This record gives sequence, C-alpha cells and structure tokens, in this order.
Amino acid sequence: MRYELQEGKNILIVDESGVHFTNKKSLKVGEVRTVAYDQIASVDLVPALLSGGCLYFKSIKDTSSKPKGILALQHEENAFFFGGHNTENIKKIKSFVDDKVAEIKAVVVSAPGQSDADELLKFKQLLDAGAITQDEYDKKKAQILGL
Repeated sequence: MRYELQEGKNILIVDESGVHFTNKKSLKVGEVRTVAYDQIASVDLVPALLSGGCLYFKSIKDTSSKPKGILALQHEENAFFFGGHNTENIKKIKSFVDDKVAEIKAVVVSAPGQSDADELLKFKQLLDAGAITQDEYDKKKAQILGL
C-alpha cells in the first residue's frame, strides 16, 4: 500500500518502509524527512481551529505525555499540516500508520526466555518490514551472537 498527498509545497508519502515528507516550517527546502515505523510512538491527528489540521508522528524519543496543540506543532519536524479538503485522506493515512506501528510493537515484544534464534527471527522480521536498516540488523545480530 502507498499513499501520496500534496499540500501546497509539502508532500507526504506513506508506504511499507515508513513515512516520508517535506515540511516547509521545520525542514530545509527540498529536504525529505523519513520516519521508520519503529521510531513512531503514536500518530496524533490534531485539528486546526477552522479546518484541516496536523498529522503528528510522535517519536519514541519524545517522552512528554502532554498532547501538543496545533501552534506548538508548527516547529516539530515530524508534523505534516493539511487543509480541510484532505481530511478524509489523512484519516486513511493515520489508520494505515497506526496499523504499521502496532505490527512493529507486536513483533518487538519479547517473550520471557526467548532463545537467540527467536531474537534473530524477530529482528529479521523487522528488517523485512522495513522497520530497521540492514546495518541495524547486522549490529543486533552480532550483539545476540556475541560476535
């Protein structure tokens, strides 16, 4: 599945590998931000006062528990702003990303007493899902195998 959405000069692409977007408020011109699903804690749909709003991909590194308002999100690099005419598409994208994040979380949860083979399989699944890079997988593999 792949979603593409353009809002003025900003572009949002969501596919199997993650979320890719430009954001003129916090990124340099032409810069594309990519966020892998394993780096997303949650996806917040923050409505604007009149119409449209912001789709905020909250990072796992963001430890704040207080939800951010539309004005605070203007300076967030993981925020994508949209007009009211795109609301239905944004809801579909949010649902897709929520599902992907849930899949990753389900794979990452370790059962007590998991074997090294189970651990390797878990990280291989993350690699195949595009949630981690080959380099991250290789490092984790070396760590598990004690290399």
